[in-house]
Amino acid sequence: MLIERVRNALKTGNSYRLVGLLGGGGMLLILLSGRCSSPQIRQPVAEAKPESNSIASASEYCEQLETKLTEMLSDLQGVGAVRVTVTVSRSEEQIFAEEVKSSKSDRAVQQESKIIVTKSNGQENALVSSTNYPAVQGVAVLCSGGDHAAVREAVTTAVSTVLGLSPAQIYVGRNVMPQ
Repeated sequence: MLIERVRNALKTGNSYRLVGLLGGGGMLLILLSGRCSSPQIRQPVAEAKPESNSIASASEYCEQLETKLTEMLSDLQGVGAVRVTVTVSRSEEQIFAEEVKSSKSDRAVQQESKIIVTKSNGQENALVSSTNYPAVQGVAVLCSGGDHAAVREAVTTAVSTVLGLSPAQIYVGRNVMPQ
């Protein structure tokens, strides 16, 4: 029935009136949607308070990166015996899920946020929406072939590509004491 009226309005030349009515109806819907409040879940950009296992996790993360880089770099031609040290700028952080309720009135917008808590095995825990691993600050690579420019360039390029670091954050030198 509504579709027939739209077709008739378009055929008879009342399209300007129809467009005006549809536009006004759309604006009315937009205005009404702002008055309703509904809970939303948002992920804040807030750092969790450090826990005792966060430092261990950062240390384990560095060790894993060092092991993987050592394995990768030892396969490069001319590198030889290699040692890798990774430094990070912070420990890991956990981002907690929040429930945000907002309500709008003519004069103000009010928001209330609450961290979502789950219960399991009689314990309450905050719901972790994501974990950000430590940011790598720099990498030092000592290798038998570190005194050759071509090896230094290959190692720098490989580490830069894998970790997304600038070459200035990567040091490559000669390992004087082979493993």
